[in-house]
Amino acid sequence: MDRIVTLPVLLVVTFRPEFNPSWIGQPYVTAMTINRLTQRDVGTLIKRVVGEKPLPANIEREIIERTDGIPLFVEEMTMAVIEAGSDEAAAIIAGLAGNKALPADVLAETVERADGIPLFVEEMTKAVLEAESEGAVRRTVAAVPSPALAVPASLHASLMARLDRLGPAKEVAQIGAAIGREFSYALVTAVVRKPEAELESALDRLIAAGFLFRQGVPPHAAYLFKHALVRDAAYGTLLREPRRALHARIADVLEAQFSAAVEQESLAHHYTEAARIEEAIDYWLKAGKRAMQRSANIEAERHLRKGLELLINLPETTARDLREISLQNTLGVCLMPTRGFGNPEVAAAFTRAAEICKRVDDARGLFVSLRGKGQYHMISGDMRTACDDARRVLALAEGVGDHDFLIEAHHLGWSALCFAGEFRAAQRHAEEGITHYERGRDHHLTYTYSGHDPGTCARAFGSLSLGQLGYSERALALCRDGLALAEVLAHPFTIAVALWATGILHQLRREPDATREVGERMIHYCSEKGLRTMVPIGKVFRGDALARHGQFAEGIGQMREGIAELRSIGTLFSLPSFFACLASACAHCGNVGEGLAAVEEGLAMTQTGGDRFSLPEIHRIKAKLLLASSVADSDAAEAAFGEAIEVSCGQQARLLELRAATSLARLWGEQGQRAKAPALLAPVYGWFTEGFDTADLKEAKTLLDELSA
Repeated sequence: MDRIVTLPVLLVVTFRPEFNPSWIGQPYVTAMTINRLTQRDVGTLIKRVVGEKPLPANIEREIIERTDGIPLFVEEMTMAVIEAGSDEAAAIIAGLAGNKALPADVLAETVERADGIPLFVEEMTKAVLEAESEGAVRRTVAAVPSPALAVPASLHASLMARLDRLGPAKEVAQIGAAIGREFSYALVTAVVRKPEAELESALDRLIAAGFLFRQGVPPHAAYLFKHALVRDAAYGTLLREPRRALHARIADVLEAQFSAAVEQESLAHHYTEAARIEEAIDYWLKAGKRAMQRSANIEAERHLRKGLELLINLPETTARDLREISLQNTLGVCLMPTRGFGNPEVAAAFTRAAEICKRVDDARGLFVSLRGKGQYHMISGDMRTACDDARRVLALAEGVGDHDFLIEAHHLGWSALCFAGEFRAAQRHAEEGITHYERGRDHHLTYTYSGHDPGTCARAFGSLSLGQLGYSERALALCRDGLALAEVLAHPFTIAVALWATGILHQLRREPDATREVGERMIHYCSEKGLRTMVPIGKVFRGDALARHGQFAEGIGQMREGIAELRSIGTLFSLPSFFACLASACAHCGNVGEGLAAVEEGLAMTQTGGDRFSLPEIHRIKAKLLLASSVADSDAAEAAFGEAIEVSCGQQARLLELRAATSLARLWGEQGQRAKAPALLAPVYGWFTEGFDTADLKEAKTLLDELSA
């Protein structure tokens, strides 16, 4: 759908009403509702099915009424009517006639008039046999009124009746149905225990009866049931035990002869239906992991939950526990992109896995679950616990000496410590990750631990730490490297993480145009890829940029909407920073009350969860709001500026220290304390060696020039 925008192509797609495509509403997409067939259309379709031999009007009316305009029903019921009972009728007549041969045309007319109804067949045949002459025979047949044709009561009844008339071909239909809606000649040949000629004859009969379509020529042919309901009807004729045995046979053949081509989901399904639970669970796990590699996380969740559902059928053994650990840990990672890292279901999966790991002494499984719980604590806003988790998993990784463990321990370290305000430590973790990461070897960690690529994430958080530490140009270069890596990997959630970091960095650098561009891209990309948990962040970015350009009402509205959506899914990570943006917008438009409320909310979250990424900025904006209030409190404002400087110094956050020092120096200048203002600002500004074209350094330089004039 993306590629077709630039191509001279008309693409026609059909889908059922319950499907909700993300591309509806795009300017290049036209949606049409296809209604059921009209009575006139149904009549036309019936005539095409019956050909030159029309049905009686009353029978056609009954088909029209019963099929309710659904084409498949129309075709199947019409076929059932015209096929009804001719073979069985001929058999009844032959049995009654014995050695007395009836004229062919009399036999045909008897079959036609009786129309497959056994009682009519018997009575008409007896009447014919009792006639004294051939003329009397013909008069007898002609005098018997044709009964009403038997219209099936439902589509299912129609399909079942037609299947029953297939003879040996019915078994082939059942086997094909057990394989699936579509199957290859090679596979059905390996499963069906019939001579090849007999199999081909049965397949040809199914095609002639309209049950199957064929593409290609045996032995390279593929077969497709005409409709899912046709396949379901054939499958429904199988009894429980034969059905299980058939699925087991299919699974064994697939695994032995088609393992390179078959999907794990298919094997999982057949082993499930065969009641071979252990094999089924193992393949549902493999199917879930494979779906995650395609970023099909909703599909992956279905596979993993099927595996968990089957566990109740196994006895409580260590082998069972190990299977559950793998399923729960994988489910936790799977849910992160679609439900949000802070969703309680994520925590529940990792917690359950950790409990079992401790019981069975599974060190690897325990590491995965503890790493996942650390990610959950971080995104749900509990930065203190997340930092404790990071130290714990690092100690565990160093004790084992496993390469994967070490990268992922540093992964949790650079993300948790960065937003805890420990920028230097976070930067060291990020450098370790960048140093030890190799794309070809380590991208697989994405699907085991966090749902996004560690190499990209190391660059993302490394850039944010560098930005806070005052290295603006290096931060921007590293951030761009991270986004470029994500795009090469083409992994949607990894791209979303890289875009998030890019937006945060542009906010930190006070670059509204770039922030808005990232926000718009996040909204579009994450909506398209089904990453709904990341869309609200794009709204905050866009709202912040709008407000910085003076569009306060729209910008503040967008930020509030994004913040509310993030809270609703349990994503509290970054919210103090977003409250700082909201408060800043309120300060610029003179809405002091709402601004102070946003500041207090951000401070409360910082104190509760320990997210200190933007704590100096929150104090600085609080000071500006206090100065802008109707009863300006310069002493309180000066204290808040001082708090901002003190916190940023403790964090070694040079950029926010400069910003706070600039604000306080300006206040002192306005208060007539010009002598001490340069003494505060000049040393902070003098520390910087790069980023002189950024807004903060330009502003500080301009103020220093003014103060020295």
